[in-house]
Amino acid sequence: MKVHNPVAGGFYPDPSVCRAGRNFYLVNSSFSYFPGLPVSRSTDLEHWTQIGNAIDRTEQLDFSGAGISRGLFAPCIRFHDGMFYIVCTQVDKLGNFIISAVDPAGPWSKPARICDQEGHCADGIDPSLFFDDDGTVWYIGTHERAGGCRYPGDYEVYIRQLDVNTGILSGKTYTVWDGALKNCIWPEGPHLYKKDGWYYVLAAEGGTGPDHAVMVARSKTLTGKYEGMPRNPLITHRHLGKNADIINVGHADLFDDAGGGWYMVLLASRPYGGSGRSEGERVSNMGRETFLVPVSWEDGWPVAAPGTGKIENVFELSETSFEKDGVSESGAVPERTLSFPVPSCTHFTVDTLPSNWLTLRKPLFSLTERSGCLRLYTCGTPLRTTGSVSFAGRRQCNMSYTFSCCMEFAPGHEDEEAGIVLLQSEDFQYRFAVCLGNKGTAVVRVIMACGSGQPDEVIAESSLDAGCSTIVLAVYADKQSLSFFSGTDMRRIQNVYSGADARILSTERAGGFVGTVLGVYASGSAAGGESSNHADVFWAEYDPVGE
Repeated sequence: MKVHNPVAGGFYPDPSVCRAGRNFYLVNSSFSYFPGLPVSRSTDLEHWTQIGNAIDRTEQLDFSGAGISRGLFAPCIRFHDGMFYIVCTQVDKLGNFIISAVDPAGPWSKPARICDQEGHCADGIDPSLFFDDDGTVWYIGTHERAGGCRYPGDYEVYIRQLDVNTGILSGKTYTVWDGALKNCIWPEGPHLYKKDGWYYVLAAEGGTGPDHAVMVARSKTLTGKYEGMPRNPLITHRHLGKNADIINVGHADLFDDAGGGWYMVLLASRPYGGSGRSEGERVSNMGRETFLVPVSWEDGWPVAAPGTGKIENVFELSETSFEKDGVSESGAVPERTLSFPVPSCTHFTVDTLPSNWLTLRKPLFSLTERSGCLRLYTCGTPLRTTGSVSFAGRRQCNMSYTFSCCMEFAPGHEDEEAGIVLLQSEDFQYRFAVCLGNKGTAVVRVIMACGSGQPDEVIAESSLDAGCSTIVLAVYADKQSLSFFSGTDMRRIQNVYSGADARILSTERAGGFVGTVLGVYASGSAAGGESSNHADVFWAEYDPVGE
């Protein structure tokens, strides 16, 4: 078998994996997108299918007012004694929390805030869980160095006992590691493991950009002094430069298979430029994705990607680990678990969105008000705000693609618009919208937002036929060059604008922690709530090109 990287393409950062029987479960960060914390399953590490989202009910968490790159940071999934657990951080609001489920497809419990017995919330972000052989459960997190930070990012890894049923921390706090590099910054995403009598701490450091790296340390005792691996970092691509095909390598999690083999999931980015001679600057529009590397052990230390020491686009996977007889099926996926395929074209004929589709903060749409349509409301605030927006979309997963939709919309006043959005953040986006023109007739506009505090810029406009309320909108991305088309159907579409620069949709330009999401939307006044119009989307289609 061959594994093709990334195993989860598009905006799937901060991966964590656990094994239950012969099944592997992956969870990723989702920030302020809802539903949150996508959960995927694999039986062979080659093919992964999203089976649900751990945060899929509005009563679980409140995302109101949160910027796109806030919300949920760095979950960790673990399986123990027939139960699945996820610990995670909701920044700016709840803080660190734990949820649980019998079935990893859900439903997951309401979050229990992780606090000490006095009610003080656990420090830091990126928590993890460790179940020791003696029955104790440990919380692993990061916080400022004892005595205060000497510089920004001067953090350390700590552990403390945790009651997974209540979220209550107890006992002493133990500092176990402060990173591998001298004056290292932002040790993050720590995980704790036990193998062959050694305890191992795995953590990333160096920030989330090109200097990202994965480090490891070990100790013979859980709370004892941890020594860093002499050949740290365990894996990084920072020495390959910003123009390498895979960059930003870090934030990893180790796991084993049923036959004793070991692997690591980790995040990284695939930068790309234009086509041919016009390649230009290479940036990462898809954000941080999930990759997989094999792991071996030498002299009591892990070796990531043996033989090359880097993420490979393709590597051979031994089949023997998945064919052994007598392996316990404990923790196998319950029969009621459903898998959700990822069709290229989404027809809105059921009363729920596909699990790989995303909304922002709190859903503001209907799939039942008009049969066979996704209804988007113009009472939502514009996508430049952190308010309640009427939006639904899916991740960009390829360097070149087409994204199109068919919708019915008749703008009633100049503040109303509906159409396609290529969304990186509140301040970096392209909107291809049906609007009301200066002469009171409907037009389509290509609108660019490029920077905090910068107004929208209309870079193209085209008239629509009088009385035409049903329209097809399409965007073609030839790597970093965008073209926009509109018409009455896919056989009769005309170019509205070509040559828009997609680089503004990258994390290098926009900052933040997410990748581009391609979606449909509607909005009204900046204040929201004043417009009673709507747009009905009949279908939306995403197709990769040339890959």
